[in-house]
Amino acid sequence: MKHLNNLIDELEKHILFFKKINAAVSIVSAEKLNTNNNFKHHYFGYLNLKPTKKTLSIHANHHLKINKDIIK
Repeated sequence: MKHLNNLIDELEKHILFFKKINAAVSIVSAEKLNTNNNFKHHYFGYLNLKPTKKTLSIHANHHLKINKDIIK
């Protein structure tokens, strides 16, 4: 059981690390974009930068929750 808990802790550290890296890359990339740039979403249609960033954040958190559920 201790080994499993250590594994879970390591996986959670990796998830957090990749989340931070992804956030940093997204922020740097987004700062270079015009706020009126449009991105086509398969369900929501065309979105400018602000709703795109919100959608990506929600989507990333959704996948993080899935990963945490798998780990448990």
